[in-house]
Amino acid sequence: MKKFTKALSVVLAVMMIMCTISALSFSASAAETTTTIYFAAPRGTGIANSWRNAQLYYGSTTTVGALKRIDMQRTGNVYAGDKGSLTSIVSDDWDVYSVTLTAAQISAIDNEKYVGFINANNRKTGLKNSILKATASGEYASTKSSIAAYNGKMFVINGCYDTSSELAQVTTYNVKVLSNNTGVAPAKSPVTLYFAAPLGTSTANTWRTASLFYGNDQKSISGNTKVEMTKTGDVYVGDKGKLTTLVSGNWDIYSVTLNAEQINRIDYAKYVGFVNGNSRKTGYLYPLQKATESGTYADVPKSIADYDGKMFIINGSYLGSEISSYTVKAVDYKVSEKYTVKATSNVGTTSSCQYSASNKQVTVTYTLQSSMLLENIQAVVSYDSKVLKLASTNSKKTISPGFYGTSGGGFEGNLNLSNMIKFNATNPDGYDFTKGQTVFTAVFDIVGSGDTTVDLDVYVLTATENEKDIKLVYRDEVINNNFTLTSKATV
Repeated sequence: MKKFTKALSVVLAVMMIMCTISALSFSASAAETTTTIYFAAPRGTGIANSWRNAQLYYGSTTTVGALKRIDMQRTGNVYAGDKGSLTSIVSDDWDVYSVTLTAAQISAIDNEKYVGFINANNRKTGLKNSILKATASGEYASTKSSIAAYNGKMFVINGCYDTSSELAQVTTYNVKVLSNNTGVAPAKSPVTLYFAAPLGTSTANTWRTASLFYGNDQKSISGNTKVEMTKTGDVYVGDKGKLTTLVSGNWDIYSVTLNAEQINRIDYAKYVGFVNGNSRKTGYLYPLQKATESGTYADVPKSIADYDGKMFIINGSYLGSEISSYTVKAVDYKVSEKYTVKATSNVGTTSSCQYSASNKQVTVTYTLQSSMLLENIQAVVSYDSKVLKLASTNSKKTISPGFYGTSGGGFEGNLNLSNMIKFNATNPDGYDFTKGQTVFTAVFDIVGSGDTTVDLDVYVLTATENEKDIKLVYRDEVINNNFTLTSKATV
């Protein structure tokens, strides 16, 4: 009997262990059961109708405040939404939201009467007809499904909204459900675009700023999204061609770098182009995504990501009508490499500026100030002729106005030497530099590339005081520092 009792106890213990294991297994399985659903949040004609966030709601009442809500997360993808018959919604790129539900949440949602999506302004879907009855056609099934049946699927608004019934809170959008469609992400990001902003014959036609715009509003720029562009510092030698409102010249180049979300929005937009502060625009009638290097438009638009590193240039005429536009072409663009021009002196300060391939000239100026009258100077300016060339506009009169004076008496300069300019001046009565004057200035044509230096070497600088000669600089060495020499380089 004892053996039987002991054996029975062992069997019962084993059974209890097995039941415990089964219960644990069942609990673990239930905990791991999740469902992820997606919702394309529409863009509206006003703030109230635009879904700037999204929540999943469920409950058994039509009172908004009494509904249970679960926050959804923006995925970063967008869906090319079509407003259809929705008078308060626009066709556009609709943000895709997602939510992952636990087994407990699935059970709670399945037991409620109303299930749908809602935004911060209490616009809602599925309140009258639960999304648990939604189908791919947009019709509603006669019986509802479990929310788990929609795992991996996206809900899209498919019907009209009656704003007059807002207080009744029983009228809703209708929805359809799409299988395994969670929006589109761009193939490439970030993407940088460039635009040569033209010069105009008037203030309105001159591009002093530039923004990239996109959207679906053909009648007004304000109805579209604008992304401010940044001036690169480079210029493009633009040709007005047949453009009567524009002029040929150095057009400023602007750039903009787009992230994945912006690329998606632009690719789904109907109109894409550039706009200035006076609402002059490009690509309004024909999106930029159709632009080619020849300036004609392709039949099928590309993704804006395909224009990474490209520069857009105006290529056609502008009409004053709001819906007309410039036409544009797209060419490869390489950001100009920056180089440095340094202005130095053996007796003064050092200055520098940067230049690129778009810059044509650089000006170097040295200013001298002394409380004493200056009587004599001997100096040499050296430069690299492989990079810089003395411009033809320079002359003896212009290179040293402080020492040349009004007549050039006592002044001599040699501008015909290779890689250097020599000049000297003598006046027993003295030159007045007490308030500071230009001791040397020259404009150089940029004929090469690379870092370069313009150097002013003062060999002799003599002052006069009480009919006595005072050496300030002698044989390149500063003897008396009663003077200040500053340099400046500009493009």
